[in-house]
Amino acid sequence: MKRALCALGLVIVTASLAGAEPPAGSHWKRQGETAQPELRLFHSTQAVALPTAEVLNSGVMQFEISHRFFPPFSDGHDAFYGLDGPVNMRIGLGFAPTDRMVITLARSNVADNVDLQARVQLLGHRSDALPVLVAVQAGGAWNTAERSDRDRGDSRNFQLYVQGIINTMIRNRVALGAVPSFVSNSDINSVESENLTVLGLYAQVYLNRLLSVLAEWSPELSGHAAPYAPAAFGIELETGGHFFKIIATNSVTLNPSQYLFGATDAFKADNLRLGFVITRLLWL
Repeated sequence: MKRALCALGLVIVTASLAGAEPPAGSHWKRQGETAQPELRLFHSTQAVALPTAEVLNSGVMQFEISHRFFPPFSDGHDAFYGLDGPVNMRIGLGFAPTDRMVITLARSNVADNVDLQARVQLLGHRSDALPVLVAVQAGGAWNTAERSDRDRGDSRNFQLYVQGIINTMIRNRVALGAVPSFVSNSDINSVESENLTVLGLYAQVYLNRLLSVLAEWSPELSGHAAPYAPAAFGIELETGGHFFKIIATNSVTLNPSQYLFGATDAFKADNLRLGFVITRLLWL
């Protein structure tokens, strides 16, 4: 595989400062400066499988565990509507070395895929109508499962990806995102190394401080992919540092290089599976 090199540029955006009004009886006396709060549109660092432009505060860690149940709901009570499993799972740990970057190491049991990624928040634009946050995420995956046709260290087991992330919000309630994504060596089982371009789209409606509904869809734009675009919808529960996402999806893969490749089943009722994502913030 021809090795690709992905470079990230980091633009540090300083928060604008506003001078405080002088108190009564102290005309023209400077009170000091108060920094505006960080611009945040989505509450979580990810929609379902796609990333949002949100990062973590410096020094904060995030633990994640995600499952995709293999049997579809349509298998009925014989498979306990999918809960009898088996499952594909992902476990990950992220850390924010700065207020603008988060680095995550994760593993999926699909091909024993080990994923290392970095997300950098580039800029934010405050607006009452359409605020905008922009970030970029890049990473690499190593599929470490034993194979009869190649060694673990073979270059065909490695994948690289880069994703641009654009988020906005309407009326402080409806958050929207677009994630154009590129994956090199998108299919590790292909004879030739293939590339893939995908446009991830998602929306989340915040009903109150606890509950929101969300959906995402990742159609292929060009390149080599699975027959169907992965899609999901569900709910998110937020409780003081915890995020619980319960979803229905046609995709059973989780790490970015695998999820972006697509799904083997169409997004229709007979093919929907249960999935969940649980994240927990840890303050050091």
